[in-house]
Amino acid sequence: MAYARNVGIIKTARIKIIMKKNKVFQWIWNFIFKPLIPAIGSDKIQKQYWRMLWQIRIAKLFGLKRVFIGDSNSAGFAKYSIMKQSKKTTVCLGVGGTLTTDWIRFFKTRNGFRIYLMIHQLEVIWNIAGNHMLLNEMPSARMGLKILHQSFSASYNCTITPLNDAILSEFSKLVPGLYKPAEQYHRENLELNNYIRDEWKDCTIDLYEWFLSNNSNGAYFLALRDVVHLSDMAMEYILFVLDEIGL
Repeated sequence: MAYARNVGIIKTARIKIIMKKNKVFQWIWNFIFKPLIPAIGSDKIQKQYWRMLWQIRIAKLFGLKRVFIGDSNSAGFAKYSIMKQSKKTTVCLGVGGTLTTDWIRFFKTRNGFRIYLMIHQLEVIWNIAGNHMLLNEMPSARMGLKILHQSFSASYNCTITPLNDAILSEFSKLVPGLYKPAEQYHRENLELNNYIRDEWKDCTIDLYEWFLSNNSNGAYFLALRDVVHLSDMAMEYILFVLDEIGL
């Protein structure tokens, strides 16, 4: 009993030390270095290159383990209030509005390949695919997901959360060429999630199932902060679950 108790104390102390390292890194990055590094350029991902590079370099001094990457539902994690809660030193490289094809093109560039070499052996968690539905780019989604998984074979990918399809359909009327009925949004959401599950299999983080309300086809109340983006509460819950299950 005493041995088991001592092991438990040591394990708890180790987790606290690791979490403190991540918290210190997040404070240094978010409040000192990030404001000093401008986003430069016209390409959505390339303009974030210097921030990505220095975020990774500094994080490695604190034992970098985890990488969030993808579109705006990945970029949403890039807040001190959220990231400080991770048990692992974590960077967030998400860029809003991006497609799988944008990231594939980025990693083929000199800067992109440099970032790839720095992260591909870490615990990489993708959150990518939703913009293929929102921007009417469905034809390129399946192959794009396949290529990303081949490039990051040990990675994880998150499914798209349930959405309020009716409201999303109404909003789409405001953007020329992007209107779709609610039924089509729902169908394409399920289609993209099936692509992700088929490709990543047991390495799928199934946010759709986590946040699906029993009372509707939409997400639980407070899971989303708007029509398509995760709320802070949902992101904190995701971090908690990932840490608890050992990802």
